[in-house]
Order: sequence, then structure tokens, then C-alpha cells
Amino acid sequence: MSAPALLTASTATELVTLPIAWVFGWLGRSGSSGGYLALNATMRPYNPYLGKFGTHSDVPSALCPSDRPLIGSTNNSYYTYGSSYSANIHGGSTPFEAQYTITVAGTTDSVRITAIKSPTRMITLAENGAFFPVWNADTSGNFTYGNPPSPIEFRHTKLNDYRFNCLFADGHAGFNALRMGIWSNPDYTMDRRQ
Repeated sequence: MSAPALLTASTATELVTLPIAWVFGWLGRSGSSGGYLALNATMRPYNPYLGKFGTHSDVPSALCPSDRPLIGSTNNSYYTYGSSYSANIHGGSTPFEAQYTITVAGTTDSVRITAIKSPTRMITLAENGAFFPVWNADTSGNFTYGNPPSPIEFRHTKLNDYRFNCLFADGHAGFNALRMGIWSNPDYTMDRRQ
């Protein structure tokens, strides 16, 4: 089952609870950094839908073929965090919309698909760079709420071209342009109320 279809299937009838509230924790392998070392393939909630994995297994569907390290580095998302894809689980309260992602504010519980107003527009998983322009920037393009993305996040575009692969709650995927400080527009939403 694909990751987008998995999100739809799993959250329609049950809640997914992560052992930790980290954006790369939904699918993948053990990472090589911090708490991602302990978050192995048997602990990631989507992995059972993708195949049978042991503690030290690689999870091929969690690896974007373009997730390559920068020149002179061994760092990429898959080997550092265990997945090339991260989830729309901001977990904060600034900006205000941050509490209305795919998790219940203040918890590691996912919301049910019925809590998402527009599953066809709701981004659930994406390349990590997709979240920086929305979560960390204001509509003037200033990174007021956090840092801009690292150059490593621009896997399929040139630096500062904010188009990324995104997975939506209804099960489709797209290569979408994310707008600075815009949580919701006709093409996407990261706010489940919109």
C-alpha cells in the first residue's frame, strides 16, 4: 500500500500514536542522529502497512531516490532521520494554525480523516523542505517563526524554488509550490480546518 493510501486507511478508523513527536517518525528505518537512533523500523506506525521489517531493516518506500547528501557530506534525511519524508505535525502554537495539523495539539495522536475538512488539499507527508516556507515564514517572505530550509532540502528544484513532493490525505501525491506563510490556498492546506 502506498504511503498516501496508508494514511487514509489507517486514520479513517483508528488513531495513530507516535512514541515520540518527531516529524520524520511515521515511516522509515533507524536514523543515525539523536532520538531517531532508537526509533527503528519496528516502531514506526506506517511500516506494518508497507511490509515486514526488522529492527535494523531498510524501508525502501521511505527513501526518495533524490535524497542525496550535499557534496563532501554523508548527511541526507533517510540516513540521518530514517525517512526522506516528514509529517505535517508542527506541534507548536505559533503561528496559530500550527495547532491544526494532522495531530491533536499537545499530543502525539493523529487526527481521524473525518477531522480533515478537505482531504484532497490536506498535506499529510512531504519532503521536509515543504514545511519551511509555510511554518517558518510570514507572507512577506521573512523567516520570522524559524529558519529557512537547508540547501539539502531542495532535491528536485533550484535553491529557494519552493516546490516539493507532497502526499495528501485522500491518497494522491503531487509536486506542489508552497507559498511563504500561506497555510491554505486552493492547491493545498496544512491546516485541517481549511
